[in-house]
Amino acid sequence: AEYDSKLGRWINPAMIEVGARMAGGRKSVMAEAVIPGWYPFAAMVDAHCGFPVLIPPSFRPVKQATHVFIPSDKDGILKSISGENFER
Repeated sequence: AEYDSKLGRWINPAMIEVGARMAGGRKSVMAEAVIPGWYPFAAMVDAHCGFPVLIPPSFRPVKQATHVFIPSDKDGILKSISGENFER
């Protein structure tokens, strides 16, 4: 952004997002499911309220989660997928 002292106002303003929300998609839900004792929604509220964020002693996942996007040219509802190999 640039301030024009002759006009007494900002010109060419810029908007900057400061991360005031949870990550998009299902990342927070997946993180909570695989890291024991981690509650990302509670952590966000605590951080916004000025409280210390409680991070578990071991921030190591004990399960695996996969966020997969499967494009399709068919109409309808996907009801099942067989197998676990999404390598292409």
